[in-house]
Amino acid sequence: MAVANGKKNIEYETQEITRRHVVQLRTVYAMMKNNIAADNFIPIMDLQAAIGCSDASVFYKKPDIVSEMESVLAKCVEDNLIKKTK
Repeated sequence: MAVANGKKNIEYETQEITRRHVVQLRTVYAMMKNNIAADNFIPIMDLQAAIGCSDASVFYKKPDIVSEMESVLAKCVEDNLIKKTK
């Protein structure tokens, strides 16, 4: 019984972390598309949390996290374009 409960807790925590990452990546993607400076990331995440997005309440605050996420998103877009071109 304890093992099953522990496994459910791990699955729930993993899903919660994944949702938080999705919110952060979507925020950075929207910022990129709208030419919003990276230093606005924290205030935008704080705003989302304030208006009720619980998945925006805990997020990465490392100064270079936005540029890291931008690089990941750019690579995804590039890979998709190459795939579509082929």
